[in-house]
Amino acid sequence: MKTTFEELMEDPERKKRFDKEYNQFLLSEFLLDAMRERKMSENKLAKISGIPLNVINDIKETKHISLTLDTVSSLLGSLGYELIARNKRHSVRICV
Repeated sequence: MKTTFEELMEDPERKKRFDKEYNQFLLSEFLLDAMRERKMSENKLAKISGIPLNVINDIKETKHISLTLDTVSSLLGSLGYELIARNKRHSVRICV
């Protein structure tokens, strides 16, 4: 017997929307956690990263926005992280 969630995910459009929203949620949670660890405010992250405060607030509120690789890289770099693409045999630093 399938769960309600499994049944809902059988619809390709619903699954696509869920995956997108879930990825936005994960990014938001990751950034919030990194900011807490460093005791960094939204204003300070905006100043250091060069990303507008309203974009940072939209990410925090998991609003549906499109982010560029440059934006994500600037935020991660400002929090001391790198963006890396990895498979079983290779890893490549995308942005520092």
